[in-house]
Amino acid sequence: MSDKLPEIDDTGTFCFQVGKSKQFISPYQANPFDNCYKSDCHPDAKCTATPTGYRCQCPETHRDLNPLKAGRDCVSYAGVNECERKEWNECDENARCIDEDYLYR
Repeated sequence: MSDKLPEIDDTGTFCFQVGKSKQFISPYQANPFDNCYKSDCHPDAKCTATPTGYRCQCPETHRDLNPLKAGRDCVSYAGVNECERKEWNECDENARCIDEDYLYR
């Protein structure tokens, strides 16, 4: 790939020089040079490119079922009863768990 920065034409298309050919990337299409392009983030998660790879994060409307691999296993709070399974809530075993729309108490 060329050391030159991408050029942007009047239509907002990025123009990357690759060898003797050009690859055109629209701002509306995923950028294959971005670290998030081939990430394993959940489709609803936010992927943030970092210098060494990428970071995934579930949105606030979703629960991250595996914080050790953040943003890969996101489940929407809507329609989910967090009290149903012990691993979905942090209630003490002697407490009463009360399910609410997007949370529990």
